[in-house]
Amino acid sequence: MKKVFCFILSCLLAVAVLSGCGGASADENRLSVVCTVFPQYDFVRNIAGDKADIKMLVPLGTESHDFQLENLTVAELKTVATADLVVYVGGESDLDWITELKNTVKGDAEWVAMSDTVDTLEEISSDSMEHIHDHEHGHDEQHVHEHTAYDEHVWTSPKRVVMIVKALTDVLCRLDPENGEFYKANSEQYIEKLNLLDSDLSAVCQSASKNKLIFGDRFPFRYLCADYGLEFDAAFSGCSSGVDPSVAQMTSLTKSALKANAKVIFYMENSDPMFAESIAKTVGGKAELLHSCHTFSKAELSSGVTYVSVMRDNILKISEALQ
Repeated sequence: MKKVFCFILSCLLAVAVLSGCGGASADENRLSVVCTVFPQYDFVRNIAGDKADIKMLVPLGTESHDFQLENLTVAELKTVATADLVVYVGGESDLDWITELKNTVKGDAEWVAMSDTVDTLEEISSDSMEHIHDHEHGHDEQHVHEHTAYDEHVWTSPKRVVMIVKALTDVLCRLDPENGEFYKANSEQYIEKLNLLDSDLSAVCQSASKNKLIFGDRFPFRYLCADYGLEFDAAFSGCSSGVDPSVAQMTSLTKSALKANAKVIFYMENSDPMFAESIAKTVGGKAELLHSCHTFSKAELSSGVTYVSVMRDNILKISEALQ
């Protein structure tokens, strides 16, 4: 069925490209860059400025882990087909539909996965995550660990973002050498902001009286915790399809929070905060949003939100949680 769907899309795309419908870039001399989700969109716009036409493919407010090729319009497919560069996350959540997209558009774009620009880390389980494994797999450790998954949320650590930005800058300079010095200058200025985030977050973690963060649902901060020496407990991994923690998981998280004397319990964007709030109420603390920068609403983007501004807010909340 998927092969038939992709064939139909390919035919529609060919007609769209030949007829010129779908809207061309305002300046055909500018690079056309397509980014799947917000993090790389924000990185590229800081590097390229007005020298590139940059579009975000996954609609704002959409749960990107559930995104599929059929969610794209023919006009969006044409944008990808005529792009010079496509930047995607790289990981299990977009592997299938990105592969299908490449086979459907068959354009000349260079494809860059953010996960290929840094050293990736395996997903790891916390104590409370293990409760769901025990329930689903009957304590079968071999089954739990037979598949190695790598965490794809590489941008949640400012240290890693510096590497990502340098890699994207190299690609942009190679594709558009005429504006290479412009890209390099912008990149250097942006990396200064990222290094300041890194410095401030390092100072917070080094001076903290605690070193453990508690999450009431998903945990997409594997790289942040690894790079800044933090421990964690959470109900689910960052890309898990789970949304409602079990009673056993809630009990485990509450015990973990009490043991760590945690007064701030985190939840993710696009998540129901009720689970974090329930744990926080039990331990005499409060629930806070720790934003992974993965998904934003139209209102948030219109307000001028950026990776740096969100991470700056995250640092304040992490500082409070670690006191």
